Amino acid sequence: MKHKGTKTLKTERLVLRKIKTSDYKDVFRYASKEEVSKYVTWDKHTDPKITKKLCRHWKNQYVHKSTYRWAIEYNKRVIGCIDVVVLYEQKAVLGWCIDSEFWNKGIVTEAAAAVRDYLLNDVGFEAIEAAHIKENVGSGRVMQKIGMKQIPYEETVYYKTGKNLDANILDFYSISK
Repeated sequence: MKHKGTKTLKTERLVLRKIKTSDYKDVFRYASKEEVSKYVTWDKHTDPKITKKLCRHWKNQYVHKSTYRWAIEYNKRVIGCIDVVVLYEQKAVLGWCIDSEFWNKGIVTEAAAAVRDYLLNDVGFEAIEAAHIKENVGSGRVMQKIGMKQIPYEETVYYKTGKNLDANILDFYSISK
C-alpha cells in the first residue's frame, strides 16, 4: 500500500475533489440541517464562521498523504463529503454525508463506488469498512450497492482499535480486494 492522498475523481455526474475553504457556504447549507446531522457523529452547524474554520482545517490536512477527504460536487455545488474517518493498518473506514435535498438519487452510491475503487485499486488498501445507524437504511443500502457485506462488530476496525461503539444501534459492513 502506498498513500497517495486525495486525488480528484470524476464520475458520470460528480466531481470528487479536495475541500477548499471557500466551500464553507455550501457545507454550511447541508451541515446546518437537523435531518442531515441526525445520522453522523457531529452536531448540526449553527455558525457559518465555524464551518469556514472547519473547511480551512480540512484543507490544511491535505499536506498528509494519508488524508482522504472529498467534497462531493454536483452541478458545481458541494452537496456533501466522503472521507476515510479511520485508518488502521491496511484498512480504511469510510464515512459520508450529503444534503438531504439529494437523498435517494444514487449520488452517494456513485461517490462511494469511485472512492472504493480508488482506495482498493490505486492506493492498495486491503479492505474498506463502514458503519451506519440501523435506522439510517439509506446508508446501509449504499454499502450493499457498492458490494460491502455485513460483518459482526468483533471483526471491525473499531473493535480492534478499542473504540467503544454501541453495536446494538449500528450495522457494520466491509469489502476487501
